[in-house]
Amino acid sequence: MPQVAVARVSRYLPAVIGRSTLDWLDMALVGGTARNVSARVEGDFSRFPFGNDAGGRFDVDAEVAGGVLRFDRAWPDLTAIDGKFAMRNDHVLVDAATARTAGVALQAVKVRLPDLMTQPAHLLIDGQARGALPQMLAYTRSSPVDGWLGGFLSTIDSQGEAALKLGLDIPLSALRQSKVRGEVSLPGNNLQFRQLPLPPLQAVRGVLNFNERGVSSPGIGFAAFGGQGRLTATQRRDDVMQFAVQGDAAITPVLQQYVPLLSPLVSGRTPYQANFDISNNLDDLQLLLSLRGVAIQAPAPLAKPADAEWPLQLRLRPTLQGWQLAWQQQERAQGTVTLDSHGNLRGVGVGVGAEVPASPQQIGIAIRQPQLDLLPWLGVVRQLAATTGTTGTTERAGLPLQLQLATPLLQLASYRLHDVDGRLDWHGGETPLQLQIDSREAAGQLRYSAAGDGRVQAQLSRLTLPLPEETAAVGDAGAGSLLADVSVPVLEVAVAQLFWERYQLGQLTLLAQPRGEQWQLDKITLQMPEGHLQLNGVAPREGSRQPQTRVDVAFDTEDAGGLLTRFGIADALYGGRGRLDGQLAWPGRLHDFELARLGGQLRLDVRDGRFAQVNPGVARLLGILSLQSLSRRIRLDFTDVFSSGFAFDAITGSAAIRDGVFASDDVRMTGPAALVTLRGEADLPRNQQNVRARITPHISESVSLLAGATLVNPLLGAATLLTQKILQDPINKVFSFEYQISGSLTDPQVSKVGRMSAPRRRPRRPRTTDEDSFQGRRHPDGVHHPPAAKPRHRRPPGGAGGH
Repeated sequence: MPQVAVARVSRYLPAVIGRSTLDWLDMALVGGTARNVSARVEGDFSRFPFGNDAGGRFDVDAEVAGGVLRFDRAWPDLTAIDGKFAMRNDHVLVDAATARTAGVALQAVKVRLPDLMTQPAHLLIDGQARGALPQMLAYTRSSPVDGWLGGFLSTIDSQGEAALKLGLDIPLSALRQSKVRGEVSLPGNNLQFRQLPLPPLQAVRGVLNFNERGVSSPGIGFAAFGGQGRLTATQRRDDVMQFAVQGDAAITPVLQQYVPLLSPLVSGRTPYQANFDISNNLDDLQLLLSLRGVAIQAPAPLAKPADAEWPLQLRLRPTLQGWQLAWQQQERAQGTVTLDSHGNLRGVGVGVGAEVPASPQQIGIAIRQPQLDLLPWLGVVRQLAATTGTTGTTERAGLPLQLQLATPLLQLASYRLHDVDGRLDWHGGETPLQLQIDSREAAGQLRYSAAGDGRVQAQLSRLTLPLPEETAAVGDAGAGSLLADVSVPVLEVAVAQLFWERYQLGQLTLLAQPRGEQWQLDKITLQMPEGHLQLNGVAPREGSRQPQTRVDVAFDTEDAGGLLTRFGIADALYGGRGRLDGQLAWPGRLHDFELARLGGQLRLDVRDGRFAQVNPGVARLLGILSLQSLSRRIRLDFTDVFSSGFAFDAITGSAAIRDGVFASDDVRMTGPAALVTLRGEADLPRNQQNVRARITPHISESVSLLAGATLVNPLLGAATLLTQKILQDPINKVFSFEYQISGSLTDPQVSKVGRMSAPRRRPRRPRTTDEDSFQGRRHPDGVHHPPAAKPRHRRPPGGAGGH
């Protein structure tokens, strides 16, 4: 027959080959033309169609053009078949020089149906293809093969040419039991696994074998993460595919894919070994890296030189939402990386000496170390912020950062905090950093915003000063260079409870901002129950060429004695209200205050108080003002004026300060009992003094009243009082004494300089008192009154010089 439609060929076949076979041929032979068809039958027709080639011969031959074979509805059709058709007894063979399927050009295609009479009908198809790898993968995706491999092939994007060998064994009565065998030869292709957290593979070379149970390979070479690797694959009996990979990689692109935020901190290359299993999906991946050749630019204990070997173990497992990568580096650190089903970063947890924090939608780092230097960690955060600001990794990751710190000793530049529990939060970009801290020295919250020149806002519940400080090692410029490189922020500080060492001071507020090389101290206030302190001025910044602090100070108090008690000087002064103000200066920063380098000017005006007995060793300058040294070193006739405390109506004066030496010539103390003026200097740092004290007891009014009462003549008393006032207290001046106080402040040396002598009187007039016999008595009203007149006596030789 010159021509027969292929779709009608099954009608010419004997029914004895089986109804299922004929039905399959009706379904499978879809189109095309059979030309030059010839048939020959020879033998015993009772044994037709001669199964096992016994009893005769049945041959059919034809040339097929444009044939279409649909051997299984689940598979793509074989189209454009050009070749030869042959039937030999119960064997069917199609030998096609060319064909196509799913857009892939095939060569050397053979389709066979052997032994139709004696065995269950099996369709055997073999073919080869060479062409674009994406088209070949598209064929497998449209076939049952992709389902057999759990959709694995559907997740692969590819580039380049490849060669395919394919073989099918299809039982016509049980199509679901079909078997496939294939071989893909890759000459240097690029592969990308969309649904797996694996890197893109370049220059893939090797042979990948596959069947209905999975894939295998004796070896496939590839390039990934800037290095070379080799993959081998085997199949287990439970249809699990096992892969082993060895190679080396540059660490930076690894982090850029999985944890881009951390990529600026790590550099170098490392060898690695990986093993992973795939059934319907990736079941488990284990990766071991030696990290030899990798340097980590991170603070201790994560800093690593490139030549050190730090074995790093990683394990990747699927989750309901995607993937989780768990890793551990010996005993230094451990962590998890959470990825979505497409491999995008969704969370990072890192534990350094601590449990790995939960990391839903954030980058969480927990650090617990015996000692921790915070400044390098803040430098890391600043470096990461600068990197994300230029690369956009923050927007890509969209994850906030949380850093938890727990350490017995936290170093911040040269300062130290103890028993620290803190947390740093940052949402990336221009959002502020927030630090919550609880330690022995400080507790509260700090907020840093990098906008503009930056701003630090601190709300502290307590702060103890001075902070423990450690002098930086010679040549250690790391902290200073980092601080110098950091944008100096505006400072806003509020402290609810400020302590100086063990003394509670009160509430502190501070507002300061940088101006060139200096801090401008706009306002520093300290509020306490006994008074209010206010400072303003300038202080040098780090690296300033004029390292000097200059401040205006003003302190107002309603209870100076209570203030001294707050500083541990109890029962030294009772009452006292007034003001201390002036200007102070010292070299260095604001907190570098040192008495031996203090300079400036102070003014004092205090009213209505009383000095008690003061131990100069506790309050050296107060010991001078209270004149306790006089009551201990000389025996005055008015000793009780000072020995049990000196009540004053006012203390006024000013002092110039240079290198901790207080110098004044106008200190004036007035009280009901006496007027005291002081001039000289007190060297507090060296515990020395040189002071001239002039003491004038208030006895004039008492003398006039005594005289009037004695003579029962009030006019005389009034006249006496009027006279001493007009003559500017001549009686008080008569009994004024001067003393020189020198030596140490804790053990002063006192000597009498002299006094203004009384006018010489006639012998017949009785003497009522002198500086050696006067013994004042304190009246309940606070005024000292002389005792009743004693019998006349002569002055001892030598006057009062012996006292």
